[in-house]
Amino acid sequence: MASSLSIAGFPHSGGRFDQIRGGSRRQDLIKSPEDANKRVMHWILLTIIGVTLIFVSYRLPNVALGTLIALLLAGVIAYFATEDVSDTRSSVETTVITLSNLNLEPSYADSYQLTGRIENQDPSSMLSSARVTITLQDCLKKPEDNQDHCTIISEQNEGLHLMVPPAQARDFSISFFPGELHLQGELRWKVTLIEVKSD
Repeated sequence: MASSLSIAGFPHSGGRFDQIRGGSRRQDLIKSPEDANKRVMHWILLTIIGVTLIFVSYRLPNVALGTLIALLLAGVIAYFATEDVSDTRSSVETTVITLSNLNLEPSYADSYQLTGRIENQDPSSMLSSARVTITLQDCLKKPEDNQDHCTIISEQNEGLHLMVPPAQARDFSISFFPGELHLQGELRWKVTLIEVKSD
């Protein structure tokens, strides 16, 4: 999904960022794990009924025909009941969700810890979760052109599961494991807000 907010900076920078840019696109809501589980259960149940119907059809053809019609109707209902669950939920503009005070520090082993604050500036919607992409870059300045040449060495999606009421903010902390890093230059990082969800 295309991002609409991106914040970049350096580790140990005390909240100093390279760039902040905002967009105006509305993000589609991600479907919750509960919705996905319900859909899987529906289709598992229909599959079991279908297999049973095949065996019954050899002995009771008339009963099998009636069951087949009922099964088709149930499948249509189940499909439309699970397909558009997210359409009925409210949404939050990413332009009213801001990330600030971001700081990235090495943690134990090969992990890193990202801390910061997420603010919900929407006047009416409760922010229930968000997802960000954390990008790490190895940046090396080459003498021939005196410019930074950066290579992405890690890119991970992480979830923020916290409730932020309208016109309020919450501090957060994320631990993630990019693996062992072998830097040739300077480590730079970027945090991109990619999904938001509201209740």
